[in-house]
Amino acid sequence: MWWSGMILMVVGEACNFVAYAFTQAILVTPLGALSVVICAVLSSIFLKETLSFQGKVGCLQCVLGAIIIVMHAPEQGAADSSIETFKTLMLSVGFLIYACIAVAISLFLVFYCGPRWGKTNMLVYISICSLIGSLSVVFTQGIGGAIVHSFAIENQFTNWFVYLVLALTLITLAVEIIYLNKALNLFNTAIVTPTYYVIFTTLSIISSIVFYRGFDASPVNIVTCVFGFFIICSGVALLQQDRNKDSLLESDISSTNPQEHLLYQSEKYLTSEDEYNALEGASSHHNKGSSVFGEH
Repeated sequence: MWWSGMILMVVGEACNFVAYAFTQAILVTPLGALSVVICAVLSSIFLKETLSFQGKVGCLQCVLGAIIIVMHAPEQGAADSSIETFKTLMLSVGFLIYACIAVAISLFLVFYCGPRWGKTNMLVYISICSLIGSLSVVFTQGIGGAIVHSFAIENQFTNWFVYLVLALTLITLAVEIIYLNKALNLFNTAIVTPTYYVIFTTLSIISSIVFYRGFDASPVNIVTCVFGFFIICSGVALLQQDRNKDSLLESDISSTNPQEHLLYQSEKYLTSEDEYNALEGASSHHNKGSSVFGEH
């Protein structure tokens, strides 16, 4: 089972990589919120986790926002996917300035803010992984485009610049994962996940706009995409808040009554009313026995 999960995760990341190779980041990155929706739905089906009305509204908002973005996403990207074209765009003044600013702010957060406020303010580590992650999105597009160009037109892996971009991709991804895990270990997942999604997606879109020197879209499409993005953000926040409520309820039950905690845990996996009644009766009988024993 564990290996099946790992294989599916690898396949999912590979498909995400392919998506960056074939279309613009402004479309791919916001749609990452759909993974939260799918996770919530599959958890309710296979793990018997309760998906409340609030959670269902959050799922609906994510899907609605995704549809809006897909329908109104601006045209963006280079017509030529060769590594030389990518090199020209990457070494442009605008992107180099953005990359230097992102790295400088990240270093400041790592060496100055991290030791002082890293354990009390989640924005320190989330900002680091979002800034570096916005660069990894651009580098991933370069590697993906080079692979597609190699299969369709001409081999790009004879150019040394491909390996430089590949190294930068691996480094930025490693830094992003390290600091995201730090944030998740220190703070509530229900707060970290939506915050990281909003900051990372916003910076990824900005980095792509700077890299491709803007995009061709009407003001209506731009406003509509921003509106769709806000809808997705609110949906993700609702989903995570719903999960947090369930987690707090379980924690309260566990701390006040261990028998009720066992009953609560088992309820999520019961498939029939008879099973539930049997377990509840056993728990009630155990509580009475404990009470009698305490009186003697």
